Amino acid sequence: MDDVIYLDSPVVNGAAESPTSEDHYLVYFISGNPGLISYYTKFMSHLHKQLQSHHKHARFTISGRSLHGFEVQEKSRIEGKEPPYSLNEVIELAEKSLQDHAGKASSQLDGKKPKVILAGHSVGAYILLELIRRHRSRLAETGSHAEDETRIVGGICLFPTVADLPSSKRGAILNALARFHYASAVAMLILTLFASLLPASLSTSLVQLFTGMPPDSTTITAAFIKSPHGVRQSLHLGLDEVKQITTDKWDAEIWGAAHPSPVGRRPKLFFYFGENDHWVADRTRDDLIRIRGRGKHGGEEEWRPKMEVDGKGIPHAFSIRHGIPIAEKVAEYVGEIVQCERLWDRTRTGHTSGLRTI
Repeated sequence: MDDVIYLDSPVVNGAAESPTSEDHYLVYFISGNPGLISYYTKFMSHLHKQLQSHHKHARFTISGRSLHGFEVQEKSRIEGKEPPYSLNEVIELAEKSLQDHAGKASSQLDGKKPKVILAGHSVGAYILLELIRRHRSRLAETGSHAEDETRIVGGICLFPTVADLPSSKRGAILNALARFHYASAVAMLILTLFASLLPASLSTSLVQLFTGMPPDSTTITAAFIKSPHGVRQSLHLGLDEVKQITTDKWDAEIWGAAHPSPVGRRPKLFFYFGENDHWVADRTRDDLIRIRGRGKHGGEEEWRPKMEVDGKGIPHAFSIRHGIPIAEKVAEYVGEIVQCERLWDRTRTGHTSGLRTI
């Protein structure tokens, strides 16, 4: 079981024979909590196949890493501070991992930079928005322009917990636990002790018995329970999430605006919400769509994020049984981003006109 997934496109009919920075995309995925990237193997593999088959003139690298503190392989851990990590620390480490993966993709392009599309699930969507905010703040501080850097051209937020987490059903439980410091400390100690004493074979059987998960997810969950820091990291991160994920904290550089940005085009954002999500209150979801979304018809507000609500009964933990349909939805969003980039590139080279800077 790996802590890193890295899927690169082979040469297919000469399409990726001489990739340029304009047609090479790094789709970097950020997991939810618990943050084991292995939960998303089927989802990421199917997404890779979808993008390969539908975009013959672009090359895609799909990659992601377990959130720090959730590693099951000793070699994957970083030196320095031991887990558990706070949400801000996880974001900082995710930023470093993104830079590493972008650097690896760039090395395959003889130093040319790929265009980056971020995708995140649950708290991974919050991390995604923070990575974009930090990236654009850094551009503003240094006087750089997005076109001169490794560009984040899009963000895809799946079942996103990006605001008012304590109002959700599960968030309310965590919030109550977070209010009582000693209770949360005792809960963390009991869970960690239980996980350490439980034999690996028994943990797999118990996971299967109580969750009914398919075999691959059962194995991953058992590995999570037996990992050195996973259970403690998950609870520690969750308690920090309900403290940090409260009000909408982002400005026009993230949500978009009709006027151009001084540091270059803003990333196109997509949100896919669950219909009955126990981690996202219906009111929170509906308010975000009403205030931040572009509406059903888009029109003059194409600069706003596209927001949709799932109508197929797919649960928050989509990766367990619904990785395939969500991968196909993400592939649609990636296709929209790629199309927008192609139109923009043609505008820059004088092959077309009329595309508005957003």
